[in-house]
Amino acid sequence: MELHTHKRLNILFKNPFRTLLQVKTGRIVKQIKDMPDNLFSSQSVDYIVNDLFDDYKIGDLPIIFWEKGTTKISNVKLTSQDLPSSFDRGFNGTIERKKIDFFIPISDGRHDIMVYRGDKIDYNKPFAGGMSYSTKSFNPVGVPYVIDGNKLQFTYIDLWQNPEKTNETFFDDKKIFNEFYLELKTTIEEYNFNLPNVLRSLVNQRIEKLKRDQEYESKLVFPIVSDPNLTDFFIPKKVLKSKKIQPKPKKITPNTPTYEWYITEDDFTHILKILHDCGKMWEKYPRLYIGRDEETLRDQLLFVLVPNIIAVVAGEAYNKKGKTDISIKHENTNLFIGECKIWKGPKTLIETINQILKYLTWRDSKSAVLNFVPNEDFSNVLDSAEKTILQHPNYIGKNKEYEKGWSNYSFRLSEKSDVIITIAFQFIHTPELYSKE
Repeated sequence: MELHTHKRLNILFKNPFRTLLQVKTGRIVKQIKDMPDNLFSSQSVDYIVNDLFDDYKIGDLPIIFWEKGTTKISNVKLTSQDLPSSFDRGFNGTIERKKIDFFIPISDGRHDIMVYRGDKIDYNKPFAGGMSYSTKSFNPVGVPYVIDGNKLQFTYIDLWQNPEKTNETFFDDKKIFNEFYLELKTTIEEYNFNLPNVLRSLVNQRIEKLKRDQEYESKLVFPIVSDPNLTDFFIPKKVLKSKKIQPKPKKITPNTPTYEWYITEDDFTHILKILHDCGKMWEKYPRLYIGRDEETLRDQLLFVLVPNIIAVVAGEAYNKKGKTDISIKHENTNLFIGECKIWKGPKTLIETINQILKYLTWRDSKSAVLNFVPNEDFSNVLDSAEKTILQHPNYIGKNKEYEKGWSNYSFRLSEKSDVIITIAFQFIHTPELYSKE
C-alpha cells in the first residue's frame, strides 16, 4: 500500500508550460508587428531572427542531482480524520508518526514550469503524504514534491513505520517524476528547435507586407507626406542586443611577457556594419543630415554606435599625436579609430589616411574613414577615391568589398614598416548636405 494518497482538486490549475507558450507567442507577434519599418532595411533577416531567438527561447530545465540527496526526519501528530480509510481509525486523540523529507539538489534553470499555479487551494485531505496543499502551487504529476529554492523536496509520512516502504514509494514517485521531466525537456528542445523557423516566417511576412505597402504608395500620383512627428535630429535604429567588444591579447615578441591588444575581425565588421547602416538611413531620409557639419554627423554616428556595443567609446578623443573623431579603447590601446570627413577631393583623402597612420601604432589595429559625399555624381567620387587609395605609398592591397561604398584595405604603418593595419573606407551619399531645410 502506498504511503500517500491524493484527492482530485476542485480547482482549475494553469499548465505553466502551456501558459508560457501562449504568452511568448503573443509577445513575438506583437514585437515583430511593432518593429519600425526601417529596421527591416537596415538589418538582415538572420540578424533580426537571431536576436529574437535570444529573447524568446526557453531556458534549460534544472539538472537534478539524485545521488546527492539528503534526508530530514521530524515527528507529526495525526488524528483519525487525517488517515486513509484503509488505516484503523478506531481511536481517539492523536498518534505520532515520522515525517520523511527527501531533499534533492537541483541546478539553476526553469523551475517555474515544473509546478502548476492557481488560486488559493482549500484541500480537504484525509491523508496526503504529509504535504500541505493550502498553497498556490501544485506539481503536475501527482507525486508529493515541491521546489524549495534549489532543491526538490519529496515528503512522506511513514504511517506503517516501515522505512523500506518509504524508500519503495519514493522510487516509484521518482520514476513518475523522471517521465514527466524527460517529456517536458523534449518539448522544450522541440520548441527551441522550431522557433527560428517560426520567427523567420513572421519576419518575412512583415517584410512582404512592407513591400506591398511600398508598391501601393509608389503608384499614387503624389508622394507620401513624411511623418510630421519625425524629429530633425537622428532617430537611432532599434537596439536588439548590444554586442560586447572583446579585445584579444598578443605578445609583442615570443620571449617577452608584454602584450598588445587588438580587435577581432568579427567585432571590427560588427562596428562597421552599424556605421554603414546609419549611413544608409541618411541616404533614405535626407532630413537627418541636411545642414549638418562634420561634428554633428559624427555625434549622430556615436548616438547609434554607443547603445549597440559594450565598449569604451569616445567622440573627439585626444591621442598623443592628435585628435580622433571616434575611438574605441582597451586600457591605453586604440582598438578602433574612426575619422569623419566631408568629401573634398583626393588631396583631403590622402591627408586623412596619413593622419590615421600616425594614430595607429599596433599590429592588427583597425580604423575607418567615413566620407560624407555631397557631390551629385556619387560613382565618380568612388572611382576617384579608389585610385587615390591605390596610389598611396603605404598601400598593400584590397581586403574585401562589402557593398558599394564600403571596402577594407591593408596599409603598412610606414613605408619601411612590417606592421600591417586595416583601414575601412565608407562613402555615404549626402547630396542634400548643403541644402536649406
